[in-house]
Amino acid sequence: MIAADRHLGRSHNRAVKEQLIDAVGSAVPRALQEDTNLGRTLKKRAGDVLAIFDRADETHRGQRLHSKLSAQSLGAFGR
Repeated sequence: MIAADRHLGRSHNRAVKEQLIDAVGSAVPRALQEDTNLGRTLKKRAGDVLAIFDRADETHRGQRLHSKLSAQSLGAFGR
């Protein structure tokens, strides 16, 4: 999921994560019951899981902007 989040293109990221969520529930051997349960839970909560990654991206972007603005304002004090 995290590796899929590192791809370029936000819509592509979301599509890859959705495919991963679908695969976890269906492409798992029957003997791995915990993974099957995880896949079922991920499918039920896919919107919430994907929203976490969307918000994390927005948060990081906001933190970078804040850092840049803070650095600019600190630079103004040194003049």
